[in-house]
Amino acid sequence: MNIQKQVVSKKVSLTHLITKVTQASVLQDAQGRVLLLQLPDGRWHFPGGRLNEDETWEQGLRREVQEETGIVDFEVRSVLGVGHIRSRSTGNLSYGVFFSCHVLSNSVLLSAEHSAYRWVSQHDDLHDFVFHNPNIHEMLIKVL
Repeated sequence: MNIQKQVVSKKVSLTHLITKVTQASVLQDAQGRVLLLQLPDGRWHFPGGRLNEDETWEQGLRREVQEETGIVDFEVRSVLGVGHIRSRSTGNLSYGVFFSCHVLSNSVLLSAEHSAYRWVSQHDDLHDFVFHNPNIHEMLIKVL
């Protein structure tokens, strides 16, 4: 018995999503506090930002942390999670990877793109903060 299979090839048209991907560092000090940076509009977020061309995740994360906080001596420990948010103004979707990091010194040299910084602990009421996106609150709950 000779069985033949007929393979039918369908051409499927897919639209690939082109989106912004960022990384954020959840920097914890020796007391377990986490660093938050305040934007000029009053919202809070973690140090981080976009990757430059040809940067690894860690290179981009280290560059952004240094640019925004002056901190250079920190350990990247693990990925805490991945989140997404849709821009209120454009409707575009962006994704962020959150890294658990440990700092030896909690001395901060704040960049001009931020208005304040704060080390928060489990004793702080997180409802007092307006976050840049809801994923930040989720990550804080995870680590504090």
